[in-house]
Amino acid sequence: MLAVVLIAAFESACAYFDNYLYPPPFDGLQFKLKNDLAQSGKSSFDVVIFGDSYVLLGIMPEVIEKGTGLSAFNFSTYADFSAFTSYLLLKNYLSSRAGRPTLIIAGFLPSTVTTTKEYLVENKQHVLYHYSRGNILLFAKEFGAAQAVKFLVPSLKHQDFWKLRVWFSGRTMVDGFIKQFYQRKGYADDRAGWVYTGARARDERPDELSASLFFQKYFLAFLRLARQNGVKVLYVVPALPPDIASQNVQSGRTGQYLSFLRSVQESFGFKILDPQAILDKNDYFADEAHLNGQGARRMSEYLASVIGDEVHPAKQP
Repeated sequence: MLAVVLIAAFESACAYFDNYLYPPPFDGLQFKLKNDLAQSGKSSFDVVIFGDSYVLLGIMPEVIEKGTGLSAFNFSTYADFSAFTSYLLLKNYLSSRAGRPTLIIAGFLPSTVTTTKEYLVENKQHVLYHYSRGNILLFAKEFGAAQAVKFLVPSLKHQDFWKLRVWFSGRTMVDGFIKQFYQRKGYADDRAGWVYTGARARDERPDELSASLFFQKYFLAFLRLARQNGVKVLYVVPALPPDIASQNVQSGRTGQYLSFLRSVQESFGFKILDPQAILDKNDYFADEAHLNGQGARRMSEYLASVIGDEVHPAKQP
């Protein structure tokens, strides 16, 4: 009996101090906050942004707001389960009292498109703990009831904390992060000051690019939600450093990626945007697959101009 009481007390303490069990740089905490915000119904945005780490690090809502006068928020996550999490975040946002957005911006790296469910479950399953609140039924449906129950255990959610053997993050540090999170409107500036040098080995990934069934399932479900709610989608093709972009063109990966998008576009009618031409030098990139601060600003200014045309199309003479 004492053991049960001690376990219950320990789990209760983990739940109570939840925010302070996330170690810096608080990646998990920002995803928990996005999950909570999507369900809260307390904040309504004209433009909502979804995708993987490319979009998370590459689109600044404040720049879009300044250029369009529309409110915006970046709900993107890292690549792990990003099609799945984009679907559940959009589903929860549309189901909340927040109201319907005017536009959705979405984008995924080719590597995200090809990632299988088996790989994610084996290597990245712990990421889902940050999205457990309000999503257990969906987790049970996709991953099984036994696995879904584990996502309800607070101490398992913070397994990284126990492995790293760090102490509680200070309240000032955590509260400061949360404040910056809302100020940046979900945009992550982790690599804003990095600059890609081009000094990397040739990409050894297979030339063939095939969208995984898991990605297709939730990407299509995401688009279906947008269509059912009458929300227009702008899909951003990730621009890459010139050497990587050239490799992908030569290998056929770019063509295969675009072919997949266009095959889906036929059914859902979303608009495909390709900003590669305006992001044409290494100075805009943090590494081989992400924009830095300068690149993110340029991307966001480009998107602001496109959004302006979508929302306020020029009148024909």
